[in-house]
Amino acid sequence: MKFLRLFLALALFASLQPLAAQLHRDNSNNNNRDPDDTHYHSDRRPNRNPYDRYNQDSDNNRQNDYFVSLEAAKANPKAVRILDLRRQNISSLGSSFYEMVNLEELYISGTQVSKLPTGFYELKKLRILDISNTPISSFPSGFYELKNLRVLNISSTAISSFPSGFYELKNLRYLNISNTAISSFPSGFYELVNLEYLNIANTQISSFPSSFDSLTRLQTLDIIGSRISSIPSSVQRMNMRIRQ
Repeated sequence: MKFLRLFLALALFASLQPLAAQLHRDNSNNNNRDPDDTHYHSDRRPNRNPYDRYNQDSDNNRQNDYFVSLEAAKANPKAVRILDLRRQNISSLGSSFYEMVNLEELYISGTQVSKLPTGFYELKKLRILDISNTPISSFPSGFYELKNLRVLNISSTAISSFPSGFYELKNLRYLNISNTAISSFPSGFYELVNLEYLNIANTQISSFPSSFDSLTRLQTLDIIGSRISSIPSSVQRMNMRIRQ
């Protein structure tokens, strides 16, 4: 009988160990977060970011500059390098947003933001801009001044045309305009010589611009659902993957 009681006690202890470990992890996570979520920022960037390959020369190991709260970012604008507001219930970035002069990455996908703020061109260090799945319908003035931009995702927005001077974004490596009403490439598109990924799927684009084959670094071209019916031989000869 004593052996049976000892056996049952050990079995009960073993069954409670996973629960205790989970409670310890939960408490540790809660202790690392400011109890007021509106002032919460993270010291660690998500381990997986699909844009990293197009932003390899950026220092992604820095800490204390990754914010997930707009309020916290506004309270210390010059400290913000990465601002991740994806799928948050916000409709405006505010009039003082341009004060985040050290901002390098901005993610507002899935929000209700309908307009990028005045003075957006002041964000000269910006490298990644993801405004996909928002009601934004136009680019802010002076957009061509964001010459450090590497990644631009405007997929599933209300944008229907490119801004003037778009060809000046010569550091651009990733461009996704899929599921928009855009019907043509901007003038001077062939000058985006560092472009590696281009997605024009489900757009109104029906033809390639002149000198498109100048984009010798292009590795992936997605034209699924676009109005392009034939691919010129000069484009076919390019060393890239075409999704059609």
